[in-house]
Amino acid sequence: MGSNSLMTSHSLSLKSESENSNNTEFLLHKTKYNYQNIQFAGFVNGDKKYSLIKKAEFIIVPSVCFENYPLAIVEAFCCGIPVIGSKIGGIPFIIEDNKDGFLFEPNDFNSLKKVLNKIQKNVKLRETMGENARETFFKKMEFSNNIKRLEEVYRNVING
Repeated sequence: MGSNSLMTSHSLSLKSESENSNNTEFLLHKTKYNYQNIQFAGFVNGDKKYSLIKKAEFIIVPSVCFENYPLAIVEAFCCGIPVIGSKIGGIPFIIEDNKDGFLFEPNDFNSLKKVLNKIQKNVKLRETMGENARETFFKKMEFSNNIKRLEEVYRNVING
C-alpha cells in the first residue's frame, strides 16, 4: 500500500471543534496536496454535527495534548460510531482498545496507519465496535445514569 493510499482511497470529512479555530491551515493543506476526497466542514453544531457523525465509519481523535475528556468521543459513541484515539490524556480511559475503538501512539503515523488499515478493511469489526461504543455510551456517559450515580454517592456520604 502506497504512502498516500490511505488518503486517496476513502473520503474524509474534517470538522472544527471551535467556532474560533483557524480553518486556514486545513484549507492550505488540502490545496497543497490536492486531495479531492477531503471535505472541510468547518465548525458545525446541532443536527448538522450529528448528521456528519452518523455518516462516518469511524471518528479519529488524533490529540497530541493531554485532553481530559474529549466531547468528540462521547458524541461518536452516542451515535454508535467507533473512535480511533491517541494514547494520551484521558482518551485511553474512555476508549477500550479493540472493543469500542482503537488507540494509537500520539504523533506516530505508522501506529495510526496500522489501525486504519485494520478498521477500514473489516465492516463487521466496525459494526461490532459501533454497537460496543453505543453500549459504552449508555452505561458510562448517558446523563440520567450519571445523575443516578451522583445521587448514590451523595446518599452514601450523607448516610455515612
